[in-house]
Amino acid sequence: MKMKKVLAAVLAGVMTVSLAACGGGDSKEESASSGGNVLKLGLCMPFTGASAVAGEYARYGVEMAVEEINEAGGFEVGGEKYTFEIVEADNEAKPEITNNAYNKLIGQDEVIAIIGPDSSGPMISAGPLATSAKVPAITTTGSNPDCTTVGGEYVFRACWTDSYQAVVCAQVAQDMLEASKVAVLYSNADDYSMGLAQNFKEQLEANGGEVVAFEAYAGADVKDYKAQLTNIQNSGAEVIFLPNQAGELPLQIKQIREMNIDAEILGEMSWDNPNVPEVAGNENVEGCYFISLFAADSTDPVAQAYTEAFREKYDMEPNTQSTMSYDSVQIIVDALQRAGTVEDSEAFRDALAETDMDLPSGHLVYDENRNPQKAANIMIYKDGIPTYVTTIAPN
Repeated sequence: MKMKKVLAAVLAGVMTVSLAACGGGDSKEESASSGGNVLKLGLCMPFTGASAVAGEYARYGVEMAVEEINEAGGFEVGGEKYTFEIVEADNEAKPEITNNAYNKLIGQDEVIAIIGPDSSGPMISAGPLATSAKVPAITTTGSNPDCTTVGGEYVFRACWTDSYQAVVCAQVAQDMLEASKVAVLYSNADDYSMGLAQNFKEQLEANGGEVVAFEAYAGADVKDYKAQLTNIQNSGAEVIFLPNQAGELPLQIKQIREMNIDAEILGEMSWDNPNVPEVAGNENVEGCYFISLFAADSTDPVAQAYTEAFREKYDMEPNTQSTMSYDSVQIIVDALQRAGTVEDSEAFRDALAETDMDLPSGHLVYDENRNPQKAANIMIYKDGIPTYVTTIAPN
């Protein structure tokens, strides 16, 4: 198709790699149809439950990348051609189920690498399993620092850490929204939410701002936030920061609007999910700011080509989750090609750590803890559509 050709041309010009998914040294199989080698790639995401929309978009990103590389005849490593087979595992966004999924993907399916999960708690739980087995894993949006520090040397991420998100969100609250008093509503049953809330509070206060209400709720099963929101309403907060999972946000936003709380609403990367405006209502998210790893209306040529190809294939807009999953495939393929082997997991890991490439979400270079140094896009909801405002680059 025309857009696929455009995307392939752009990517070839900036990174000299193809997009794909892959499997472990023992996962190499002969493909009867292509005559080449098939590598298995694990995709561990929440395909059911409250976070299923994120899992579905992750599937889209990986599926599109794998189809592009396979239809092009595969990619070359050490003089041999390889194509990919995706092996999915539903983690339901739960740590214990993620552990089981990792054990199956590694021990039974023999994948060479795993993309996902997308959230911090499950990644922190399962990461050590990947390192013990020497199977690289990339979390798409798990931003808690413990994902890589606890997970060990085989765990990478495609997104920023909470500390960087906190810096950007505090900057938006204070500089763009001109707030001096800010409230936070967060889940104390979610590592991602807790970590980002605490980092945001510390950053805002370090910048001279005041967190006038720091309200917790007990996880995804909570449906009534009125007690916490009453405290926020009485605090005089000018901005309410919601660092929570996409499945929990719509009801929180609706209740804020229903209570007529006179404050701006600010979010982070989990807000880039169609579930948020669809369930909360376009009128309720109108004017809400959030930060994102990806902007579909970016002027970057790699992002534009990817966005056009995604629209053509799925007849919908790509979002952060689809893009970070797509990016993860590219990161894996680029590393395998530079490693020059699919058999040496240590060489593969070392090549991953040396990633330096342009992606639809921007340029990526890893630091010593396998965390990307990436810019953040500031977005605003207009008529239910995430709309690009500006970019804040890392220092």
